[in-house]
Amino acid sequence: MEQQPIKKIKKNEFAAITSDELNNLEQQNEKLKLEKEGYQKIVVSLEKKLASKSREDEQLRILIHQMEKELQKKTEELLKAERLSAIGELAARLAHDIKNPLNTIKFAFELIQHNPKGNTNFEKQTGIVERAISRISHQIDDVLTFVKEGSPEFEDASLLDILRICAKKIKKSDKIIINLPTKDVHLVCDPYLLEVVFDNLLFNSVQAIAEKGKVIFSISDNKDENVIIEIQDTGAGISEDDLPKIFDPLFTTKQNGTGLGLASCKSIVEAHRGTITVKTNPTRFFVKLPKLQSKANYNSGCELR
Repeated sequence: MEQQPIKKIKKNEFAAITSDELNNLEQQNEKLKLEKEGYQKIVVSLEKKLASKSREDEQLRILIHQMEKELQKKTEELLKAERLSAIGELAARLAHDIKNPLNTIKFAFELIQHNPKGNTNFEKQTGIVERAISRISHQIDDVLTFVKEGSPEFEDASLLDILRICAKKIKKSDKIIINLPTKDVHLVCDPYLLEVVFDNLLFNSVQAIAEKGKVIFSISDNKDENVIIEIQDTGAGISEDDLPKIFDPLFTTKQNGTGLGLASCKSIVEAHRGTITVKTNPTRFFVKLPKLQSKANYNSGCELR
């Protein structure tokens, strides 16, 4: 096979090619420099904008912090004003509500004084006085429980014993029957505060029944960490419109109510880290309380509101 001769490149042709390539490289290099300068300007501009944005962010952060402090201050002032307003309304309502049973007591004693020896209605009149005093006492207890601040004092207690005490204390017609549960559950609680809860619920049930009916207590204990106490009565029931407001302070449907009984119940139950709910037709209250937690779990405390 015949070998092809190597083509010779003249010196001036090599020089021309090299010169063209160098010109292209220089043009490309110039273009890159211009692009670099453009990018540098963009970077500088972005850095300035970022610095400005950082200053704006810092100013915004300071402004938000100031607004948060001002909002907290205004919230505290509003809560204080609402509390003072509630106390004023409560004082006026309590003064009105206590005046009526005091007049009843005064009238009964006047009748007794006019005929102290031959008074054939003495037992009836003393009964009227006793009910009036009980009414005043209950209203004052509602107020004291509601305004009291503090933490429950926990101890091991019998739930059935608490319910028995409440049933024994209540003033009611002989035609109203109270059914207590047969089984007992022990739980860590403040028995005196829970007594206040079930006193209020039982008192409401008896008032709702008026003449003849039943109040039924039942305990659901599924061997878990909670126990549920249900209180059902055969009274008139609660209207659907009133259900969402039933636990609100100062809300009442009773002519002589303080509107604090159920609010206090809710506060006490929540201080025990439990819940209280209600259903109507028939009226049923459900108090759910923890029972297996130790006293050590309550070191943080839950203040009554």
